[in-house]
Amino acid sequence: MEKRLLELLALAFQNELSENERKELDVLFQRFPEYQDLAEKLQFSYERIDELELAGMIQVEKEWKKLQKKNKRLRGQGRKMVFLVVAGMAAVLLLAIGMLFLFRSFPEVEVSSIACKQEPKKVTLEYANGKTLVLDVNSLVMNDKGKITDHVVAKENMAVAEGLRLNRLSVPKGGDFSLTLADGTVIRLNADSRLQYPSEFSGDSRIVYLEGEAFFNVAKDKTKPFIVKTKKLDVEVTGTSFNVMAYPSEAFIQTTLVQGGVNILTEDGNVCKLLAGEQCAVDTASGECVVSQVNVASFVSWIDGQFFFDNESMESLMRKIARWYDVDVIFENEELKSELFYGTITRSDEITEVLDILVLTKTMHYEIKDRTVYIRK
Repeated sequence: MEKRLLELLALAFQNELSENERKELDVLFQRFPEYQDLAEKLQFSYERIDELELAGMIQVEKEWKKLQKKNKRLRGQGRKMVFLVVAGMAAVLLLAIGMLFLFRSFPEVEVSSIACKQEPKKVTLEYANGKTLVLDVNSLVMNDKGKITDHVVAKENMAVAEGLRLNRLSVPKGGDFSLTLADGTVIRLNADSRLQYPSEFSGDSRIVYLEGEAFFNVAKDKTKPFIVKTKKLDVEVTGTSFNVMAYPSEAFIQTTLVQGGVNILTEDGNVCKLLAGEQCAVDTASGECVVSQVNVASFVSWIDGQFFFDNESMESLMRKIARWYDVDVIFENEELKSELFYGTITRSDEITEVLDILVLTKTMHYEIKDRTVYIRK
C-alpha cells in the first residue's frame, strides 16, 4: 500500500497522473488532508529542484516536524528513517515522501491471529483416462503430438495424454497457470478456473471448454476456427487475443477483445461480433447480449499481476479478491456492495495490504476471522 501512495505522488509531481489515478489520490487526500498539505510543500520544492541544495532537505524535515506536532499519532512509531547521501535533490525528495508513509497512521483494523496469507496452490491435470497429475510448475507446453514438453514434469507422465480425447486442467483459488496447446495457442488461466481440452486437435475446428476466466492468445489457422465453449455461449476465432470471464458466481459472461475479431454465439442463437477494444457481456439469466467499448486494461491486467478496477462495484471487486486470496467475504452492510472503486492493486500484496487500500478510499472497515473477511461501515 505504501508503494502505491508513493507512486501516485511521484506521478503527480511529474504531471503524469491518469484521470483514474487522480481520482484515487483525491480520495486519499480527502481522507487524510494533512498529507495533502505536506505534498503541496514537497511539490513546491520539486518544481525548484535545480535551485535546491542541502537547505531543501532541512526544509522537508521542518515540514515533517510541523506535521508531527499537529498529529500526535504520528509520533513515536518506533521506525527509524536513515538518510543516505545521494546525488541530486530528486532522491532527497523521494526519501522525504517515503517518510510520510513510514510514519503514517491508518485506521485500525481487526485481524485474527490466523492471517489469510497466500500459500502455494497446486494445479491439477486430470487426463481422460482418469489419471491425475499434481503440478508443481506454473506453466505447461504441449508439442504437436499432444505430449507435455515441460522439463519439470516427470518423464513417465509425458506421454500419458497421447491419444486421449479430453483433459481437464484445474487452477485453484489463489493461483494462475499458463498452458501452451499443441497448435501453439497460449492460454492463461486465472484463479478458480477449469479448462477442458484435447491432447491434439482433429477435424475442422479447435474446441476447448472453460469455466472461470482465461486469456487466450490463439495461434492463427484460418482452416480451423478456435472455439471456446462456456455454459451459456461459444466464442469463435481464427487467431486473436481475448479474455473470457465465465465464473458461475457472476451474473454476466464477459468476452473482451484485445486484438483481431471474434464471434459470440449465445445458446438462443444470437450472434455478436466484436472488434478490438470491445466487450460482449451476456446476461446468464436472460441471454441478452450487450456490446460496448471498454477500457481493455481493466479486464486483462490480471495476467500482469495486477487488479485494475475502473468504476467497479465493491461487490464485484470483493468476488475477485475472494477468488485470488481464497477467502470468503461477508458484507454486514448491504449498501457497501454498490460503492464504486477506481485504482490499481498488486496481486502479490498480502490481503491485509489490499484491504487497507479499500479502507483508505471508502468509508468502510474490515475484520478477518480465520478465512472470512467481514466488511462493515
